[in-house]
Amino acid sequence: MKLCLATAAAIVFSAPALAAGILDPMLGDPGGCYARAYDQAHLSSHPRQRVEYISLGYSDWQEPGYDITLDLSFTLRDGSVYSGLAYCREDLCALEGDGGYFNLLPRNDGLELSVVRYLELEGYNSFSGNLMNSDDQVFLIYPARPAACFRD
Repeated sequence: MKLCLATAAAIVFSAPALAAGILDPMLGDPGGCYARAYDQAHLSSHPRQRVEYISLGYSDWQEPGYDITLDLSFTLRDGSVYSGLAYCREDLCALEGDGGYFNLLPRNDGLELSVVRYLELEGYNSFSGNLMNSDDQVFLIYPARPAACFRD
């Protein structure tokens, strides 16, 4: 099954970009940012959710051959921070360093970020672990000020 996912990703990411990505109007400008901080009530009702803060923003580094390059970052409940670059074509994004894949789809007033089988980012001292092994598989994120995407 891993081979099928890898093959599908290779096909998607080796095809030339035909047009601007669907994400360009939302995140295609410097400063484009979507984020969400989960409050205690939400986290209490989702005890298996590990992520307490997530952000996705336009990256200054744009990789040729992709529609858009994004910075993904999240903070776990224990305060550890993880981040990485995501290279996107249409609604599918691949994380650098074999960090996995996610889909992005527009939703009423924000974006839906859905993990595709595997997503793990690197932090200062370790890796986050695969988000698919917790209640962190779909995130609804909303427009935010640029500072929300590039905080330490």
